[in-house]
Amino acid sequence: MFNESRVTGPMIPLSLFRNRTLSVAVALGMLSNLTFYALIFVLSIYFQHVKGYTPIETGLALLPFTVIMLANIASGRLAKRFAPRVPVIVGGLLTVLSFALLHGIDADTPYLRILPSLLLLAIGSGISTPALTSAILGGVEPSRSATASAIFNVARQVGSAMGVALFGTLLVGSPSHMAAGAAFSFDVSALLRLAGALLAGLFL
Repeated sequence: MFNESRVTGPMIPLSLFRNRTLSVAVALGMLSNLTFYALIFVLSIYFQHVKGYTPIETGLALLPFTVIMLANIASGRLAKRFAPRVPVIVGGLLTVLSFALLHGIDADTPYLRILPSLLLLAIGSGISTPALTSAILGGVEPSRSATASAIFNVARQVGSAMGVALFGTLLVGSPSHMAAGAAFSFDVSALLRLAGALLAGLFL
């Protein structure tokens, strides 16, 4: 970061972060991926080591996430009709609800209670992420659009790695301890996504 501020042709122009839309979208993208991929990882461990699912059964249990593709299509239409911030906020609130529904899950929680959370997270993330990209590209000069998009995607990947690393540390010990760690990670994720929705509503 120090080097980028001193060279004449920086790879990442720090002046871009003076753009509020870009800065907020980058923060939201990181939060989104941190919680989204953490949930996939945590649930994968939960299903196999707490519920006793096989790897194939775990894959089938996570299959509802595929509705994210339909949500991606809907995102563009919502952004065009209302403005990018609307699907970002709505999607963020849907993900808050998805994590909140997983509050207190344990080894005896039936899959049908978890299923709505998977669908809501896929739909919420599916309509918010493309809208964030649209907000970024519309908020910077065309000559900076590629750089801004790259910064956004790097932030998302960093968020993914951080989420898996941080929440993965909670999945240790007996199945009951793993279930408690999973439940705690979902509570934290709900709070993080609520903060993200508020951030989008106030500053995007």
